[in-house]
Amino acid sequence: MKDAVNKYIAKDTTITLQFKEDANSIEFIEFDAKTNAGYIIATVEILKGRSTFVSTTPPGQVYQYINIFVGDDYATDKNIANTVIRIRVAKSWIAENDIDGSAIILHRYSNGKWNQLVTKWVHEDAEYLYLEAETQGFSPFAITGKTISGPGGEGIIGEHKLTADKNRTPTDEEGIPGFSLFAGLSILLITVQLLRKKNY
Repeated sequence: MKDAVNKYIAKDTTITLQFKEDANSIEFIEFDAKTNAGYIIATVEILKGRSTFVSTTPPGQVYQYINIFVGDDYATDKNIANTVIRIRVAKSWIAENDIDGSAIILHRYSNGKWNQLVTKWVHEDAEYLYLEAETQGFSPFAITGKTISGPGGEGIIGEHKLTADKNRTPTDEEGIPGFSLFAGLSILLITVQLLRKKNY
């Protein structure tokens, strides 16, 4: 599926390319225009599988593969700066695949390899997590996540909890083992001493 935006580009302005298709995980692309370019077309391709422009798979579990094109050879360091991509990831996918929401990353394929972009949480609503990443250019992208738990995860948590309980200091209500017996003997000895003094 393709989602395209036609936008007029003027020098020294901040450009926001807003996308509308529900199936598109790219909410918008924003950058500072350094030159005049007139009208350009920005296109996002939502792919069923890995892009034909790449030969490897990014690490993690893939949420969506995407190709992004901004103008005809327009998106270069000479023409744009401070490029940000905002993505959205369905919470249903996160829940169904046991994904760590804090480990969702936007990858860009460049120089023959997948590169992790610094991806930051922005906000969320009932259906989606929204994140932003900075990029130096446009090419194939992939949104990925990592699962929360591995084999034996529950056992490790249980062991940590048990260790914490063993090392916990007893409260006044629970008492210290043997303390009651010790206190009783002390009172008995004091009473005996007092009776002896009285007899003398």
